[in-house]
Amino acid sequence: MRNKAGTVLVLGLLLMIGACNIPERGQKATDGPDKQLLWDLNAGITAKGPSLENPGYETEMYPTSTPQLYGRIDFESAFKESSDSGAVPEGTVIRSGSDSAEWSFFDPVEYSSGTAETLYAAFDNTGSSTWTGDYYLDFYAGVDPSKQGTIRLGSTVHPGERGVFSIPVLNTNPSWKSCWQMKNTDGQAFYEFCYNHGSGENSVEDAAAGVPGKEGYWAFQKTNGSAPARYSGADLSAEFQSSNPKDQHTFKAYDHFENVSFSIRNNGSTDWDASYSLVFYSGYNWMHQNTFPLTGTVRSGETAVIVMPMEIIEDKDKWYTCWYLASPDGKNLCDFCYNYYTGN
Repeated sequence: MRNKAGTVLVLGLLLMIGACNIPERGQKATDGPDKQLLWDLNAGITAKGPSLENPGYETEMYPTSTPQLYGRIDFESAFKESSDSGAVPEGTVIRSGSDSAEWSFFDPVEYSSGTAETLYAAFDNTGSSTWTGDYYLDFYAGVDPSKQGTIRLGSTVHPGERGVFSIPVLNTNPSWKSCWQMKNTDGQAFYEFCYNHGSGENSVEDAAAGVPGKEGYWAFQKTNGSAPARYSGADLSAEFQSSNPKDQHTFKAYDHFENVSFSIRNNGSTDWDASYSLVFYSGYNWMHQNTFPLTGTVRSGETAVIVMPMEIIEDKDKWYTCWYLASPDGKNLCDFCYNYYTGN
């Protein structure tokens, strides 16, 4: 009887000791501090498995041996320095309104070193107006490979369609840069761009070569160009009348502006309007503009007077500037050169 009672007592003590060591649900097996691991592959992993409180499932994430990307890479900046010769040139929208253009392609592409008789410049009509054949490119800086000053579109381009300008290449230099403005029939510019051939560097003829501080200055950059063949017919005919001041005039030197006007008589049967303009083609251009559209309507037998602002900058020297009257389709109706001096 005594042995039986002792056995029961020992079993009860064992049960009490075991109950004290069983953790409750959700309780850590030890009350000590968390272990500090030297390398924990599970660090940062937030995936959960199913539980009574969370009966659903979430996608598990496992540590991998592949280093993870912690910083964002700007791929546009990484490829910004690409030297692709066919890269999109920087064109500029210079006028808002119904006329708008977006560059499409050049043929040949920019920085080509080969020879080509024609440069094709294509643009998409992104505006709401229709481009007519009288829309044109107006040369304004660098070297004019066509030596024409203006290039007419010659076709109709509706919104959403593509127009192509054909620019004759008469320049045989291995390297040059040519800048143009796209203009509508009112002579308003709405887009401008530059095209680079070879290295894109122009060889500038300097009238003040060897004079310190004057090499390459815009006023001394000489254009050796020629006007298109003269056209005269019953419908279109023009005659140069006079200039004011007269040819061989001496302007007071140093920085200031003077107005110079040219008078041209309409001897044809067709009226002239703003689609007719004077175009610079050779010499020195101190007018800061390569085309000057006519103002108003000039009927048969009447005389057009075109007034230009000329910036005078130099003293004691001789200069000349050459222009021609262009019809809407680019015909040369009349060409002339104006010779002048600067002095005290």
